[in-house]
Amino acid sequence: MLYGQFRYGKPDILLTLAGVMGAMVAVTAGAGVMATPFAVLTGAVAGVIVPFAAAWLDLVGHLDDPAGSVSVHAVGGAWGVLAAGLFRAGRCR
Repeated sequence: MLYGQFRYGKPDILLTLAGVMGAMVAVTAGAGVMATPFAVLTGAVAGVIVPFAAAWLDLVGHLDDPAGSVSVHAVGGAWGVLAAGLFRAGRCR
């Protein structure tokens, strides 16, 4: 929401919801192996980077994606997979 306020002069609900959805996508990647604090950190990082990726894909990449689903699933999912490997709770399966 802060990024939308800074970039466009008003809160942007689509960027805010893209951040929320990106956080949910990122957390599900490591749901079985991450401890709760690391899951919260993973969601918070995804909630910040996904709106930036959505704006970048729209403005620089010229990708017509009004819902931001590409950035939510690609960036949020990629971060979630990386975070699942980084924040494993020492569990071996």
